[in-house]
Amino acid sequence: MQKLKQEKKIGIGENLRRLRISKGFSQVEVVARLELYGINICRVTYNKMEHNNYSIRINELLALKMIYDCEFKDFFIGLKFPSLQNFVN
Repeated sequence: MQKLKQEKKIGIGENLRRLRISKGFSQVEVVARLELYGINICRVTYNKMEHNNYSIRINELLALKMIYDCEFKDFFIGLKFPSLQNFVN
């Protein structure tokens, strides 16, 4: 299964946290719901997702979309493409 690589500077962790809180779920509740989709991760791993310290698998993202009843774009709100300045000497 393919993964979406997250980095400290750019990742979807903050949006995952925002979506979770908007639904009133704890991290433990999200992990329990992920298990219903056949995704077995622990709360510590989910916490790493929210802190951009975990490369999210596509199947995990699909399940989170269902759990949060959101659009894919909701995972990427506020993310900015790195400036070209970062790549030019």
